Amino acid sequence: MMAGHVISGPRYNRVAMSAAQPSFPPEQVSDAIRAGLPRRTDADVSPDDAAELAANYRNNLAHYQEHVRKSLADGDYLQAAEKSWGAYAQAIKIIGADHGLHVNSHTAILRVSGRLIALVGPQNAPSAAALTNGLLVARAMHTHFYENDLPESALVAGADTVSNAINLLQDLFPVNGATLGDSNGASGHP
Repeated sequence: MMAGHVISGPRYNRVAMSAAQPSFPPEQVSDAIRAGLPRRTDADVSPDDAAELAANYRNNLAHYQEHVRKSLADGDYLQAAEKSWGAYAQAIKIIGADHGLHVNSHTAILRVSGRLIALVGPQNAPSAAALTNGLLVARAMHTHFYENDLPESALVAGADTVSNAINLLQDLFPVNGATLGDSNGASGHP
């Protein structure tokens, strides 16, 4: 049994990877997000609504990340798995809100993730691979909540993988100097 395990922090070298990370113009990120959303008129939100959504999602992200750490420490792997998915989903929603778009369904989270990965891939294949792995593991963690089908060791490693993917998303898609988990960050919505 692996009770008492806590996430040790990012396993990738953030300084080294950050130095090589591409920079994406806000319009390019918005276009990638929009391409992953269903064609609905409610995807675009006003700057005020976008800022409110982003602040809410940042608070949720911090809450879920703390809950993952606590759940792992307590040996509650089912909750750690679900909150890992929740944290990943909030990270994607933050990026959307920071670009004036409302990402509000599981399907949209998966499609927007794929579009962001496709944006990164040509410029940084290792980061795209890490994001792809993070997406797949986050989805598996969400499925585990309903199926209870993964061993504890996979859940501990999975929580770490998802955390790393969130950190990488933060490095790749900062907005106006704010990070995904910065509840004081301003919306980058044009």
